[in-house]
Formats: sequence, C-alpha cells, structure tokens
Amino acid sequence: MHRGLQILEIVELLCAELAGDLPRYGFGPPACRHLAALARTCKTFQDPALDLLWSHQKNTMMNLLMCMPNDLWHSPVTDVKLLLLEALSLCFPEEHFFPNLQRLYWSPPKTPHFPYIRLFLSSKITRTILVSGDSDRDLSLLSAVAIKCPNITDATIYCPTAEDSRRAVLESISLFVRGLAAIESLSVWDLDQAAIEYLANLPTVKSLEIGRPNSFNPSCKNLCGGDVFVNLRRLNFHFIAPESIARFLAPFSDSPLVSLAINVEPTALAAPGLYSSIAENCPRATLRSLHVGSAVLIVLTNQRAQRQIIRDEMIRPLLSLAALTSLCLYSRDGFNLDDATLSDMAASWPNMEDLDLRVLSDYDGFTPRATLYSLYAFARHCPRLTTLTIVFDATVVPSTNDAEIVQGALTCLSLGRSPISATAADVAAFLCGLFPALRELHTGYWDPGPGGDSDEDDDDFVGDRVIHHRRWKQVERLLPAHVEDSDEQEDNE
Repeated sequence: MHRGLQILEIVELLCAELAGDLPRYGFGPPACRHLAALARTCKTFQDPALDLLWSHQKNTMMNLLMCMPNDLWHSPVTDVKLLLLEALSLCFPEEHFFPNLQRLYWSPPKTPHFPYIRLFLSSKITRTILVSGDSDRDLSLLSAVAIKCPNITDATIYCPTAEDSRRAVLESISLFVRGLAAIESLSVWDLDQAAIEYLANLPTVKSLEIGRPNSFNPSCKNLCGGDVFVNLRRLNFHFIAPESIARFLAPFSDSPLVSLAINVEPTALAAPGLYSSIAENCPRATLRSLHVGSAVLIVLTNQRAQRQIIRDEMIRPLLSLAALTSLCLYSRDGFNLDDATLSDMAASWPNMEDLDLRVLSDYDGFTPRATLYSLYAFARHCPRLTTLTIVFDATVVPSTNDAEIVQGALTCLSLGRSPISATAADVAAFLCGLFPALRELHTGYWDPGPGGDSDEDDDDFVGDRVIHHRRWKQVERLLPAHVEDSDEQEDNE
C-alpha cells in the first residue's frame, strides 16, 4: 500500500470525494454502495468510510435497528411501528437517541408517531424538516423543538391548513419561529404578524419562503422601516395574487435581495401591472435572479379558451433590473415579442447567464413576431449567456454575419414551438456562426416516430408540428459542437 494512504487525513479526503457532494439530507444509493465496498476493502479505509456512511441516514431508522441483536425482538423488524418507538423510548437511558445528530427529517406516517420526535432532539441539530399533524398535542411540540434545538439555522415546516385548524396551526408555527434565535433559512406555508415581525428584526435571516402569505399585514409600521430584513438574500412567495405583490414586496424593498421567486395562478401570468409591480418594489441594485411563474403545471389544448399572451409592453418594466444574471418567466399561452423588444432586453441585461421564457400550454395559434435576427442582440450584448429559451420565426435566415459577432458561451437553445421553414443547413450555419459552442437544441414539439399514433383532432396540424421538430433536430445534428460531443461519446463507448 502506498505510504500516503497511511495518513488518516488523506484517506478521509478520498472517502469524501467518493461520497461526492452530499445533498441536503443524505446521499443516494450509488454513493452508499461505493462507501460500503470501500469499508470492506481493508482496515485502513474501514473507519473513515463507515463514518461517512453512517453520518447520513436518509428517511429511515431501519439500518440502525438491523444492527441490533436478533434476539432483541420477538418478531422480525420490518417497519418502525408505534410500539417499537415506545419500547425504544423506555430502553434508552439517555434523553435522546443520537446526541450528535445535526440534521433531522421527521415525517411520521401517522399522527401518533409525531410526539416521539422528542427522542431525536438535541442541541446540535442545525437543519430540520418537520411534517406535523394538526392535533393539539402535535402542535404544542413545535415550540419544544425550538427550545431543545436552539442552534437550528435551516428549518422547513409542513402543517395542515384546514380552515378549522388554521388559527391553531399559525399560533404554533409562530411560537416555533419566535424561538429560533439563529435561523438563517426558513420555509413555511404562512406566518402570523408576530412571527413576521420577529424575523424582520433578526439579523441572521438570509432566506425566507412563504407558501401563501395571507395572515400578516405587510403595511404595518413595524415592517415599513428601513432596518428590517437587513441580511435577507433569498425570498420566495407561492400562490400570491398579482394585486397583492406590491404590498408584500414593500417590506423587502431595501433588503439586499439576490434571488426573488414569485408564483401566481396560471390565469394571472399576463395580468396587467404584474411585472411593473415587481420591478418597482424589488431592490434593483442587488437582484440577480428573478423567477415569475406558476406553481401549477397545466396543459391547455382547447382552442376556444381565452388566450393569455405576454406582449412587449407587459415585459418592458423588467428592463430596469440591470443586475440580473438569471431570469425565468412563465406564460400560460406564449410570448409574442418583436425583435426590437428582444434587442432591448439583451442590451438591458449584459450580465445575463440564463434567460428562460417558458410557456405552460401547448398553444401555438400565432406566428411569433421575433425572428432569427433577434439572436444578434444576445450575441452582441450578453457574453455570459449559456442557456436561452425563446420562441421565434425561423422562416428567413439573416444575411452573413458582417459584423463578425461571436458569442462563445451559449451551449443550449430551447426553441419552444418555434416554426422553421428555412433549410436546416442555412439555419445551422447562421447559429454556429454566432454561437460556435452551441450543441443542444430543444423544442416544445413532439415526434410520434414511425407509425406513431396521434390523439389530436387535426392530423395536418400535428403533421406540421412533427415537421418543425424534425427539422430543428436536423439543425442540431449539423452544429459542429454537437458533432464533437457525439464523436466523444462514441469514443468513450
């Protein structure tokens, strides 16, 4: 054995590299298998590999119970039953099972299991996900979690929100939140006034996610001062009405926000004033990432439905957010923007790395006003852009790139339902001239393949979709960077 492997620190580094980047609550089966194999290889690797293997037990106690003597149980242990938890709570001499536990994900299958969370609580826990019932007993234990675990920095709480238990749930969550003195990241469904005001004055808070903010008043004087949420970097709202966005963003307008995500109902994505409310009430100097979408994924095929399409004047207020590097906007039925608007977007966001204009439905009942010419602006103004999702009309290929504009960062172009009637060779030549690193083209069409059946009523319409998809795939196969990737994969095989 190499002498370097006799140094414990080197062996620990090798084991950590084998485990890879650990997810938030444990690593997956491949990493577990590799560490287990390494632990059985020789004694040099055994302890460091086992330490890592046992440090993250994902969603189960079974591995621990299986290590106990066979004669401990009258019948084989196949699940963590309620009686088993009761027996363990009586047998263990210590106050809790795992005094060094740092991360706890507690999601009992049945409400009677929840009180046994007390067996796992310790002062070393820093991250937790809790799924609580709505009984008085379960809710009362939430505040005990904050007392027993004063060093929690990352918490996610899921509780039922039935109307008859809503008030009790909010009060319990409020007590829990107000007991967290070191919290940095918090995800909850809703907060009451006392909880939001407590967080507003807590300097440790860096990330806040609120599912449906309905139970606090963002306009109260305690939230309107300039010294609230002074270190907040990430804010996420789910299911918020467009007319309420300005009010709920107001307390955060002076925060150093880097990331903002807002989800609205699909029918509200084209609401008048939606983007202007966001642009006028968010910190323009610091905001890097903006996501305006829908928490509900829909597929609309009814051609008679009232269409909701985002047009030029709706999106222009966002051009004032000059520091953006990532922008994801959802539309129910599409974006119909012209080349001038797309050119202004590119010029306004010179640091953009990921621009995603995403469509939820399969509606393609209009011809996009944007053309291939709009890509010149992104190549000229956005040198860091790596992924672009946009819909345009590829009927006419612009003339030769006389200005010799070359952008070497873009690798992925998602085209949605962009129509294409120009030849694949001409479009590929234009794209690789602007973006020599481009290797992936994705479409919103589908290809039934040879002999594929269609559920659509209009076979001709489906035929056009298939033709567009196949032609874009021909373009992809002609891209030099795509050819190089394919050759490398064949060599590796």
